[in-house]
Amino acid sequence: MSDNIVWSVDEDGASGWEHEIGDLILSHSELEPGRVVFRGVCSPFTGFDLVSGDDIAEMAAERAWDELGEIGENWDYSKEAIAELDSLITGWLGKHNPTGYLFVEMVTEYTLTKADFEEAGA
Repeated sequence: MSDNIVWSVDEDGASGWEHEIGDLILSHSELEPGRVVFRGVCSPFTGFDLVSGDDIAEMAAERAWDELGEIGENWDYSKEAIAELDSLITGWLGKHNPTGYLFVEMVTEYTLTKADFEEAGA
């Protein structure tokens, strides 16, 4: 199996995700052939989308309005300035964000087969 495929008995992974279907089968005695489980793709969570140059530019514009009133109405940044800020933010996040966080996406149903149980030794 691919290193980034994970398995769970529930769609949202509330009971946890296993990296091998055999481990899922062996850790859940209630499973049997024909039961639907869930398979997803596990990726590292970088956090790069947590904040953007647009977010900071918008916050600055709102604060300018708060401080200056109508004079601050046209407080704005160019697309180039925002792209530069995005680059700085991504570099900073890449250097300082905590690591080891994962997220699961593209979750699909999978019906367990007799062969899955045989391969797991169950």
